[in-house]
Amino acid sequence: MRAISQLAVSGLRHLTYINAPLIKLIYERGANVSGLSSGLSPIFIIGAPRTGSTILCQILTHISDVLYVDNLADILCKNLYAGVNLSQAIYKDRGHDVFVSENGVSKGWHAPSECPGFWYRWLPRDHHFVDVGEISDASVCEIRNIIYSIIEHHQKPFLFKNLNAGQRLRLLKDVCPDARFIYLKRNPFYTVQSIIKARRALGVADSSWWSVMPKDYEGIQSLPLYAKIVNQVYSIERQIDEDLQLFPAENIARVGYADIASKIPELIKFIGAREKQRLEVSRFSFTNERALDDEVCSIINEEIDKLDWNK
Repeated sequence: MRAISQLAVSGLRHLTYINAPLIKLIYERGANVSGLSSGLSPIFIIGAPRTGSTILCQILTHISDVLYVDNLADILCKNLYAGVNLSQAIYKDRGHDVFVSENGVSKGWHAPSECPGFWYRWLPRDHHFVDVGEISDASVCEIRNIIYSIIEHHQKPFLFKNLNAGQRLRLLKDVCPDARFIYLKRNPFYTVQSIIKARRALGVADSSWWSVMPKDYEGIQSLPLYAKIVNQVYSIERQIDEDLQLFPAENIARVGYADIASKIPELIKFIGAREKQRLEVSRFSFTNERALDDEVCSIINEEIDKLDWNK
């Protein structure tokens, strides 16, 4: 299946609505699925933006037999159970062979998708940090039922890459207490530098916000650009470090950006999936190089030094 016409895409989306009673039945059926007894669980890639999450997700979903939301399943984000089933039926164990992206977006029907439409069915769009009790128990139950119904049906772990999840760990503790996390970190200077480059490439105004919103983003928003980005990264990671304490240490894999390639075999074991095909990971570069002028670098480092990154 090389291409899907716009008519076909429209038809697939339409199925979400005309099959509403069937979808409801599937979700209610999932209410009896604990998901915890199988030993399989959802895995979330988390961290600040520009820390290597997209390429890591591309590698893991290509070489390991793990469930994930691809761009085809994303069309049916309101019926994710059907979307993942459709993708699995079409592609089976085939890899996607996609290792490029545009600011986190991978092209190709079988390439991984962040699938924001799935989460925004229940979660707010105007902020990303979600605290305990912010959404109803019924919504928590529905999210849990959908995720574990998919896991139980296919008997595979389910990998999600949506960096907003790092600001939703308190919610995820209720949704899937057995969840596992791959936490990516990068030297803060190079994270900030990469965010600056991404903002420039997208034409984002200095006064505008871009990407993940930490809990205190409204206070950060008014800062000068470089201070804003440094504090954005700091607050995202601080929240993750605090909330990961809700989960057992063995459910967390911490990976540095420069170590991604060497950690792939270990991460495949961590997510509990078999390796379905080989990939020469050494072909990918995970190096850090300065790409900004000295004056900007100096300002960034001054802002970084104002914060306690080791706390």
